[in-house]
Amino acid sequence: MSSVFGHSLAAIAIYSTSSNTDSKLNQIAWLGWLIFVALVPDLDHFFPILHQSANNNIRITHTILFCSILPAITTLLLWILRSRGHELKTRTIQVFSAGLSHLVLDMLVGIAGFYLLWPFSDFKPKLPFGLLPSAGKLALDNYYLYANLVLELGVLLPLFYISIVISKGWRTVWKKRWSMGGCLLVCLWFMRMSFNLVR
Repeated sequence: MSSVFGHSLAAIAIYSTSSNTDSKLNQIAWLGWLIFVALVPDLDHFFPILHQSANNNIRITHTILFCSILPAITTLLLWILRSRGHELKTRTIQVFSAGLSHLVLDMLVGIAGFYLLWPFSDFKPKLPFGLLPSAGKLALDNYYLYANLVLELGVLLPLFYISIVISKGWRTVWKKRWSMGGCLLVCLWFMRMSFNLVR
């Protein structure tokens, strides 16, 4: 599985792809909420009722349905609070992207498959390779925690930088083409290292 840092970075990148004219406090609150939504699927580690051992070995928190519940509730609340038009559309896209980004990152680790369409299907896709390292055990003396974190950041930071630049439009892409090219090379190099890990 991807680390807390990786999932949080995904939410930050999603937030950064759109401009926001809210007050600083509201911007911080919305960013914090996106990060929380991106991390929610890992609650099965802390609540026995959500754990796969209590659900026929199915990680129900790692399904499209579960990852869409909080975004759907958020969108409804935004509408009730009279968010409309472009603002509602942008925030809806952001919160659903944050929720589903968890599944994307965990799938890219390539260790386990997930019942993405549960409870409607028992289809369990799994990548035959990994482009991200798994999250190391949270222990200060665990070498793999730090080694895998460096690999993960080496893949994700350049990738998220590229996505943010692209979101700013083609003029910005052209101005930043050399830095984007360098970031792509860095990303691919770390992906190659992750790909070669024993799984």
